Amino acid sequence: MFGWWEFGGAGGGAVRSVLGIDAAWTTKNPSGVALVAETSNGWELIRVAGSYSEFVNPENPHQSDKNKYQSCNVNELLRVCNDLLDDPVELIAIDMPLSFAPINARRVADDSVSAMYARNWCATHSPNCDRPGAVGQRLYDQLTLAEYPLMTERISGRGMIEVYPHPALVELMGTEKRLPYKHSKMRNYWPDHSPEERRVELRKVWHEILIAMERRILGIAECLDAGAEFQRGSEWKRFEDILDAIVCAFVGICALDGLAVPLGNVEAAIWIPTNGGLKA
Repeated sequence: MFGWWEFGGAGGGAVRSVLGIDAAWTTKNPSGVALVAETSNGWELIRVAGSYSEFVNPENPHQSDKNKYQSCNVNELLRVCNDLLDDPVELIAIDMPLSFAPINARRVADDSVSAMYARNWCATHSPNCDRPGAVGQRLYDQLTLAEYPLMTERISGRGMIEVYPHPALVELMGTEKRLPYKHSKMRNYWPDHSPEERRVELRKVWHEILIAMERRILGIAECLDAGAEFQRGSEWKRFEDILDAIVCAFVGICALDGLAVPLGNVEAAIWIPTNGGLKA
């Protein structure tokens, strides 16, 4: 079973860096993690993993499997990023509700994104006091203590931002509807296909996404080949989490380049790419 891929450290040549996190809203599921850095060759994928523990401890996959559902230890995560980059990571882009105020119900940010992207089938999920609840608050608190404040209006110095892969992919791919790339929904996407045909279709969509992101992040397309043929549902789900983490990192790059806008208010905002995330 695959767990992580590393494409070579930035080795002190990194100018800017982004850590993308597809953060699970509960401790029952792992969170995908992707680190990208801007080098003399452009933005490059440095390391990706299917969970926090796999990202931090890739050489011990069995130990990682035991701990893959544990909450994030931010200090360990940032230490590994620093070792890979020889510099602190600059921006952390997270697919999870984040806010300066307690999250008990839908926020202005959720309604703003839903109003703009409902026609694309990209309305947001509704957060509440339990989801992400303590899991989200713990991640937010740890990052704040590590001096990565939440950014809801502008990008300035080190910090964290909230992102949402579905509308980001709509903007990247220029589609009218959210992309059918979730493993658990294959039957809904292709009800008349056989299980094997559904898997073929899913891999096609993943390939299209990775090729599109390759325009901004070198090494992305290699991920699909590295995944090879998945045998178990957990392997397919893990790759999906990794893909979402890479999308989070992509949105972080867009934000650093001034190619993303925050939708919401001062308390909470979701950053969405503009112009497909590409420079004019």
